[in-house]
Amino acid sequence: MELIYFSTFIRVNKSSIRTRMNLFKKVFSRSEQSSHSNTDSCVSQKEDSKSSKAKNDTPKANDSLDSFFVGNEEKGSKKTEEKVFPNRIGKSITEKLNDQVDELKENKGVDKVTVSMTWKEMLSSKSNDVPFFTAFNDIPCIGLKLTHQFVTNADDLVTPIENKWPVGFYIKTFEASKFPILRIQFLYPDNPSQPLVLETAINVLNADFQDFYNAFIIATHFDLALTHPDLGDRLIGCKYSIPGGLKIMLCAEVLRILSKYQFGSETSYSESIREMEACFPYSHSGTPTNEYIKCPYEGDNRIKGFSS
Repeated sequence: MELIYFSTFIRVNKSSIRTRMNLFKKVFSRSEQSSHSNTDSCVSQKEDSKSSKAKNDTPKANDSLDSFFVGNEEKGSKKTEEKVFPNRIGKSITEKLNDQVDELKENKGVDKVTVSMTWKEMLSSKSNDVPFFTAFNDIPCIGLKLTHQFVTNADDLVTPIENKWPVGFYIKTFEASKFPILRIQFLYPDNPSQPLVLETAINVLNADFQDFYNAFIIATHFDLALTHPDLGDRLIGCKYSIPGGLKIMLCAEVLRILSKYQFGSETSYSESIREMEACFPYSHSGTPTNEYIKCPYEGDNRIKGFSS
């Protein structure tokens, strides 16, 4: 029974091979795609992408994971606030579970029904190696179904937790000519000197993302759930603190999208994705290596799943 909907576009070309390139994992690029934008923002972003690629062609040693994080996690004076989104695409996990509860109550004539779903069930329909953003019971949640292509050994996922290493984020709007794309780059330290960086290109009208956003800006921590083929039915579940600087970053970018752009059709969204890929062929393109905001490890969460 399909419970999950999430309109996130993944940059994947099945004929491509993704490899580590200096400090980051290389993102699949579509060789048949090219940019058709004449905007100044895309021109400058292309230049950033080219310089980023050139810089990463030269190996550089990094002594510490801290070299990837911005120094002041609380920088900025903007306030975060819940947004009233102009539209909502699809239904979130919470909404779908609630719909099932209502339907079962009506069909069975009972007052109380519990519907449950595990993270593994939820992620089974999601794209591999792409962070999935949602929320439940006002707790922001990120699920990630990893493969051997990105993490060859599941022990590399456990080591950061045993050592209580932080994860990181960088969030930036891609100012596409037709439809705004929210780029969320997630850094996981499977290797402290060469951490894994994965990108999600988000349509802010997506229901699950909107639930995530409204939970994230008021929460003190987020839950992370990782699956991997080597883990079988097991799940790595933990939680991380949310620094104020990250809330400010997310709020500012969402506000930029909501206040500055008119939304187009899903066709325009796809066109903007292609435009973004041409400007940013790698997951880290356009992001300085020391600008990720650090989220400290907070503890083992042992996430079981969702119920309503």
